[in-house]
Amino acid sequence: GNPADVRIEVKRGANDDVRICALWNESSSCDDDGYHSGNNWSWNNHNDVSVDFVVKLPRGVNVGAYSTNGEVRVTGATAEVDARTTNGSVEAVSSGGPVSARTTNGDVRASMGTMGTGDLRYTTTNGSVLLELPAAFDADLDLATTNGSLSTDYPITVQGRVSQRRLQG
Repeated sequence: GNPADVRIEVKRGANDDVRICALWNESSSCDDDGYHSGNNWSWNNHNDVSVDFVVKLPRGVNVGAYSTNGEVRVTGATAEVDARTTNGSVEAVSSGGPVSARTTNGDVRASMGTMGTGDLRYTTTNGSVLLELPAAFDADLDLATTNGSLSTDYPITVQGRVSQRRLQG
């Protein structure tokens, strides 16, 4: 591929959100709903060009970092983080919080200073999940695995049956 063929667009959203997209061909676009490839898959078949984003934000700004093919890493955040990809690992760290992290093919590592009040979700299909939670952790857990194991350093009051593949408490 030719790096000169990649366009970087910065868009301001309806809620003062900022979206930064790497556009790989003429038919791709970036809007409030995300990145759209224009279904020109053959254009990317032999393209070895990659883009690494380094985005610096003011303290207290919520972060949403999303990719399809690539690692997502958020460090130094002080507020809420939502980090997702399909093919790659996800690492999301916030001294504030809460942090939510997901991938399909890769590992998930999340660390946060506070849990917030809503549901948090950490998933991967092919990989492991490691959570570093506040010492004053008080929540309902629902852990499940298909091919793997479950472990925790926190004491848990188990609800329901004990299983090697699922833990609720």
